Amino acid sequence: MCPGRWRSAAGVVEWLDALPRSLVDRAVAFDTVTGTGFFSGSAAKHIEKRLGRLGVTVLARSSFLVAATPGPLADGELARAEAWGASLG
Repeated sequence: MCPGRWRSAAGVVEWLDALPRSLVDRAVAFDTVTGTGFFSGSAAKHIEKRLGRLGVTVLARSSFLVAATPGPLADGELARAEAWGASLG
């Protein structure tokens, strides 16, 4: 986890913009989505693009399905997220 001074930022874009460039050169991007259709969108895709513009190599990107906007994760998604995370190491 990053130092507390970045946790108070308004969102991911602000957090990424405040991230010291020397701190990270590789990352993964992920998000949660309520659907998998074309109109559901993906914050992870936008995070990946922003990281790329900052010179960060994005090793992987994934979206995990939630049952509703406030959560929880949909059935099977926690296991899928854990497997994805394990595959990164």
